[in-house]
Amino acid sequence: MSDPDAILRLGIDAAREGNREEARSLFALLTREDPGNVQGWLWLAGVAEHAEQRRMALERVIALDPNNEMALNGLKALGAARRPHSVPAAASLADVQPAAAPADEERYASQLDATYQPRRSGASVAAPPRPIPYRDETNEDDQADSVPSSSQQLIRPLLIAVVFLLGIGLVALAVVTIFNRTGGGDASEVATLPPTLIIEPTASLASEPTRAPVVEAEPDITAEPVVEPPTATVEPTATPTPIPTQVPPEQAMPTLLQAGEVANAGGWSYTLMPNYPYGSVGNVIGGNTAQGQYAVVLALVSNKTGVDQPVPPEFFVLKDAAGGVHPARPDLAALYVQRGINADIALGDVLPANGTPTSVMLIFDVPSGATSLVLLSRENTTQGWLAVASVP
Repeated sequence: MSDPDAILRLGIDAAREGNREEARSLFALLTREDPGNVQGWLWLAGVAEHAEQRRMALERVIALDPNNEMALNGLKALGAARRPHSVPAAASLADVQPAAAPADEERYASQLDATYQPRRSGASVAAPPRPIPYRDETNEDDQADSVPSSSQQLIRPLLIAVVFLLGIGLVALAVVTIFNRTGGGDASEVATLPPTLIIEPTASLASEPTRAPVVEAEPDITAEPVVEPPTATVEPTATPTPIPTQVPPEQAMPTLLQAGEVANAGGWSYTLMPNYPYGSVGNVIGGNTAQGQYAVVLALVSNKTGVDQPVPPEFFVLKDAAGGVHPARPDLAALYVQRGINADIALGDVLPANGTPTSVMLIFDVPSGATSLVLLSRENTTQGWLAVASVP
């Protein structure tokens, strides 16, 4: 039987890191093994695939805790009073088909999804997100139509200013057109020029030549403005994060993770099952005698390869403090496991490709007196877990 607290912690970690599918699988596993776990049902509602699944998970919470504020607010926002449903007995929400969601249901779903933000590793298990208040927006549109906005209040003065400027532009255009027509004829037609442009000499200025009037040219209002080309901006080049170099297990110095922290390799997600009594189980299993001692380790594995298949027999190894690397023994795991009691399956059993974490029994033959036995994968030698401190 898997540890409910460990599965809840893993599901919350996955939800906050944005891995909704993995989180949904973990919470489904938790509620299947512990149907009375209220927090499991609340988190399952938060990462539900569609509104009908969220509704049924919240109704399950109400069945367990009728005064749960968050579930009551969630069902109110989802319009549960209008569409009642039967309460599921276990986490079989994948069979529920989505229904048409009203506007308030979509708003609740978006607000609830926004609470699942990625967290930094090492944070403790948190309670489900705070209840989201239900808000009635039935008359909001009518109220918005009756109250003028600031932009509506500016429309009338703006229209007046535009009309005024257009009028000035039309007058200026008419003046320029008339001037061009009168000034473009024969120079001998002096009578058509304005009287102020014809200057007669006086008696005191008879000896001075007649100066032509200075006529300033009208500005060309038809010239198009000069548009400066946009300045190109150069985005800084992001420095890629270096990928750790894979080395053989004999040369590996993996980073040690805490039990429950997940690693990935070859389409498999895996971690060390927390709170399990790891160590030696003697030197005889099913008539097989060890060269040293048999060590038992329980891994929590998710198959994400897309194919139902067993975990590869050479996938997991134990490395001791002396640098010795010891492979897993599927034949011994099949003899030692009690399926559904000390583990879900043994190494060598087929694991469905549904992404659901499953406990897998591992048996290793290690030298007597070995210490600091670290569990790691041959396909990811950069991360591991201190599984067994020592064996006799």
